[in-house]
Amino acid sequence: MQLSAQSVELRYGSKVVLASFSHTFKAGAWTHIVGPNGAGKSTLLKALCGLLPAASGRISLDDRCVSAILPDERAKLIAYVPQQIESLPPITSAELVAQGLYVSRLSAAAAREHARRVMAQIDIAHLCDRRITELSGGELQLCVLASAIAQNAGIILLDEPTKGLDLRYQQMLMQILDDLRRQGRTIISVTHDLSIAKHYADQTILLADRGCLFQDDGFPSPQQIDKAYRVAGFMPQPVTTLSMECTPEAASPNDSAECTGMTGRCSHRAFVVSIAFMLLCLFLCPFLGATGIGMDDDIFWMLRIPRVLWGAVAGCVLALVGATFQALFQNPLATPYTLGVASGASLGAMAAIQLGIAGIWGLSLSACAGGILSMGAVMAIASRHGLHHPFYCLMAGVAASMFCSALGMVVQSFATPLTAQQMMRWQLGGFEIVGYDNLFNLLPIAGGMGILLALAHPLNLMSVDNDLALSRGVAVRKIRILSIAAACVITSIVVSVCGPIGFVGLIVPNAVRHVFGADLRRLMILAALWGASFLMIADTVSRIMERFAWIPAGVVTAIIGVPCFMYLLFGRRQDE
Repeated sequence: MQLSAQSVELRYGSKVVLASFSHTFKAGAWTHIVGPNGAGKSTLLKALCGLLPAASGRISLDDRCVSAILPDERAKLIAYVPQQIESLPPITSAELVAQGLYVSRLSAAAAREHARRVMAQIDIAHLCDRRITELSGGELQLCVLASAIAQNAGIILLDEPTKGLDLRYQQMLMQILDDLRRQGRTIISVTHDLSIAKHYADQTILLADRGCLFQDDGFPSPQQIDKAYRVAGFMPQPVTTLSMECTPEAASPNDSAECTGMTGRCSHRAFVVSIAFMLLCLFLCPFLGATGIGMDDDIFWMLRIPRVLWGAVAGCVLALVGATFQALFQNPLATPYTLGVASGASLGAMAAIQLGIAGIWGLSLSACAGGILSMGAVMAIASRHGLHHPFYCLMAGVAASMFCSALGMVVQSFATPLTAQQMMRWQLGGFEIVGYDNLFNLLPIAGGMGILLALAHPLNLMSVDNDLALSRGVAVRKIRILSIAAACVITSIVVSVCGPIGFVGLIVPNAVRHVFGADLRRLMILAALWGASFLMIADTVSRIMERFAWIPAGVVTAIIGVPCFMYLLFGRRQDE
């Protein structure tokens, strides 16, 4: 495979970063891209792997335009290692490395086992079961490189792979890359270390002043370096080769197999316990309330059973959507409420009540429209600074929530006293449900939940780094739009039935992640099960309290949720 660029111009907005760049990269060679800050090195690397479109010109891989190759097919040809990853979810190193096998469609267990073998090949098997939040910068960089190696692509692109590494890890990383080159891989790396570039490079590209000053075998002359960096008399120093006797021993195959088996058994036990507890809540909660009733009572079948069922459904949806948004926006505080979806859905539902179209479908459709419009506004605002940026997403979500709440008060001010009272009670969140008419809403909810669960694997990769996920074969834009749309629809339907109930999507996914790990293929299912149990218990407490005062389930979840969240936040920090 041969990668080439013909008359490529790269821009950020209207600013030209690199102009008229042409080069053919030698197959099986190691090319170093060097130059001062702002010369366009990282931008060129992203364009070479299809993450950034060229403003003009063409980047080709064996006469095929790189940007026209589908992400999953391109991931089989080109691997990418960024300077640093965007987020550090509490996944293990083996799970991070296994993300490089996304396009291979292996089972989770097979992918983890293959990842362990790759890690053993580069002497980091001892890191397999450590969370990436516990790794040093060098250890994390080696794990990301192992993920690219597991991808088994013929071309590996690396953006400043030695950045922040000490001498030992630099030496280890360079030796691994040199071995890959000897095996026939094409290596293209960006670096600021001219000594390393001179020592290891088969080809060197020197960028400066939006152009290319040198591109050939060997290394630029001192005069070219002086011109590019605006210094005088700089000469790269020879690279000292160190002994690697201190390399940690790799874990034995038996240890690896034992750890994998333990992971599988723990995962199976977690599902059994979660399902059993949810079923226990589903069985016991209908019998508990302000007054005791039996199964032969009409209240049991027409009030208690529908109320408990909708509590389970709402808990499943809110916890599942919370886990989805937290992965999608790489932020543990992202929920349907902090991102404005619930407030928009509430506004739509209140408008439907005021307009007199609050039937089964009228209320749901109005809530869906409000939730989708609110989330669309958040995405439009946040996209100005990167859609996944935690700060801007949260701030845009808070702004949307406040704006929708203000419009809701305007709608309420035009309502009659009886309708206004109905709106106020509904906004507190609860399950004042009689009969089974609302069960028609379960069909779109089931469809939306199925979509989110099916997207768990690509969302796993996106929770770490969007560019990295795209380079591993994930259709990031498509997954993002589909998951947000499904999450908005099912959240809005739940809000239309039971009103806004907070903290379920915040507390449950974070608690489950803390106990069972951050792999979304496991986390999303467990969060849904525990979300159902949590909200059924909260609604049962609400019913029991009715003998003293009317306290809706939304108030109970807030009372339980705030101290639990504070414990998770500060208690976990003390443990770390």
